Amino acid sequence: GNAIVPYRIRLLTLGSLLESLVQAIYAEQIKPQKSVETAAFDAAKQQVCNLLKENLSQQTDPAGFQRILRILTNAEATNIRMKFDYVIEHLGLNPEGEWRQLFDLWSACRNPLSHRIADTDESEQSVKEDMAATSNIAGAINCIILKLMGYSGYVQRSAFEDRYVMI
Repeated sequence: GNAIVPYRIRLLTLGSLLESLVQAIYAEQIKPQKSVETAAFDAAKQQVCNLLKENLSQQTDPAGFQRILRILTNAEATNIRMKFDYVIEHLGLNPEGEWRQLFDLWSACRNPLSHRIADTDESEQSVKEDMAATSNIAGAINCIILKLMGYSGYVQRSAFEDRYVMI
């Protein structure tokens, strides 16, 4: 039926908003502080890429090395999980507890949906799981924005589960 489609669309949209929020906070408030680490990564990446390029002609089957070179050439100093962890730590939220679980939930929901691999399970349990995930991700966005505004105190983390946390 069509009941699952709106929840999945909401979930995908909220997941994209959460990622965009994390990326924006990281870029504006954290990345400048990480410039030394980023520069060290970029220098090491360049050295490894140069070594691979120099050794390509010596390989009997260079295809694998060329593929590694392409991957390394596009490698970033930080991935989304690292950025998420940096943002959560920067905001003073508990990165080891609920927020680590939130990242895992977001990642599990995001990847299958964004790559169209998700099954079409329309069971009541699946709908509840999608609603809970949607509520948790929306609550996380709310918490992050409240922290950016300087708020600390109790906040509803999931309206669907009627769950509150201290931020």
